[in-house]
Amino acid sequence: EIAADMFVAAERLDSSENHATNICYAYAKAGRKDRSKEWAKRAHERQPSAVTAFNLSCDATGKEQESLLRQALDLDANIPDALLLLGKLLKRSSNQEGDEMIEKCIRILNRQLDSHLISKDGCRNLIAAAEINNNQDIAAKAKARLESFNDAPVYDEDNLVSTTGQLSLLAR
Repeated sequence: EIAADMFVAAERLDSSENHATNICYAYAKAGRKDRSKEWAKRAHERQPSAVTAFNLSCDATGKEQESLLRQALDLDANIPDALLLLGKLLKRSSNQEGDEMIEKCIRILNRQLDSHLISKDGCRNLIAAAEINNNQDIAAKAKARLESFNDAPVYDEDNLVSTTGQLSLLAR
């Protein structure tokens, strides 16, 4: 919560700053769902993006959730979280498009896993997607990687190299 409060303070000091998405994330991590939801809406109103649409979708239901997830994927067709969530939603209504989205999610996250660029959340999503599609080999590989996160020191050669690679990908 302190991180979110610091971002709010930074915005108060300079009204040209936009930290709404960071504030939303920080409140969510602090367990402040009400404040996170408020800032998710504010972030999307200020500057709609795939991330802000996805964040808003997390608190929506039904057609509104589907619409926000589609908006997120229209803005960035390769967001595994949105692909998985919308895929699951569509599968529940027997829409074959859901299978395609889950397969795409698996392809993206499996590439990240093979490249050692996957996060803990990415592993969890890959496990969920692979289990939905009964792909036990990929699920097992992702589970093993997730368990290795718990055994690895916070900073080591592999982590630092991997982090550098992720940052250069994010900068593009």
